[in-house]
Amino acid sequence: MVVIANQTVVACTPEELFDYCVDIRNEVEWNPTATSVEKLTDGSVGVGTKFLARWKGAPSAIEVECLEFDRPRRWVHDNGGPVAVTFTGSVNPVDGGSLLRVRFDTRPRGWFRLVFPLFVVMTRRHEKANMTHLREAVERRAGVVPGPAAREMPIIHRIFRRQFAEVRALLPEVPPGDAARVGAVAGHLGFLLDSLHMHHTTEDDLIWPKLLDRVGRDAPLVERMEAQHQRIDGLVSEVRTARSAWRADPAPSTSAALADRIGEFLVVLDEHLDEEEQLVVPLIDRHFTAAEWQDVGERGFEKFTPAQRWIALGQMLEVATPADAAMFLDDLPLPVKVLWRMIGRRRYCTYITAVRGERPS
Repeated sequence: MVVIANQTVVACTPEELFDYCVDIRNEVEWNPTATSVEKLTDGSVGVGTKFLARWKGAPSAIEVECLEFDRPRRWVHDNGGPVAVTFTGSVNPVDGGSLLRVRFDTRPRGWFRLVFPLFVVMTRRHEKANMTHLREAVERRAGVVPGPAAREMPIIHRIFRRQFAEVRALLPEVPPGDAARVGAVAGHLGFLLDSLHMHHTTEDDLIWPKLLDRVGRDAPLVERMEAQHQRIDGLVSEVRTARSAWRADPAPSTSAALADRIGEFLVVLDEHLDEEEQLVVPLIDRHFTAAEWQDVGERGFEKFTPAQRWIALGQMLEVATPADAAMFLDDLPLPVKVLWRMIGRRRYCTYITAVRGERPS
């Protein structure tokens, strides 16, 4: 048996969250793999209620039964299929909303045991993302407008998630004799590590102290963020050491060693970013004023040199959705917008093209 567990804070009452989650017909609103869910039994949802659910990748529809129902605190669903799953959800009130904890106890059956390890890896990643999808769906129903931290922090995190992973994937294809390409990739990795350090020290200096003064019983969440930053700092040092070794001697062995260090580092970083987005970013939006959050962003951006700011802006616009990109550009002063179109965009394109080894467009 393998256990998959996640949690998130949702800006709604425990009753609203419980009622939404226990009726799994709502899953088609937020789970990209849920194609249809129908209720098989009559009456309101409770112990004994059965659903027939269809998920992408499942060979057939799967029956799901509610085994426990304790509104608004806890419920348990159970289903068969190639992977038998006992799903336990719990809801607890917290400052400004409700804390949702979910747990999947999974048990493979028959031939599916052969591919179960791959299934677990994919499901862990999928269910982490689903916590965000579910939270956003419930908050939309409750009429909650996302705060600035909830809109902006995941975009910043997306830069680190995607570009650290991209560097790791690029390493095997960098020719050892191509000094310019080695320098570009190593330089970009160094820039990412420096950017992460600046991002975290901005949080350490400007966010965590204020939250600790304001969040009351949620203070342990903030303290955990601080502890995770310290652990990440240690892993960053290992990546920097491996980066220096590869840059000095770009052989297959040093390339592989650097890729391994980045992989180990990314596991811890992803866990930290997931937890921060799910549990701490909602606290920021509840306890920071718009002016305080804007000050955090401006002081963080000031840590970049003028040349680095074009790279940082290019990274952000590259990972943003069209709506997010429009929002960021609209907020920029007019001279900066003009300079971005005339100079900055071209500089970022030249920079990232050298890293990726692509032909200039």
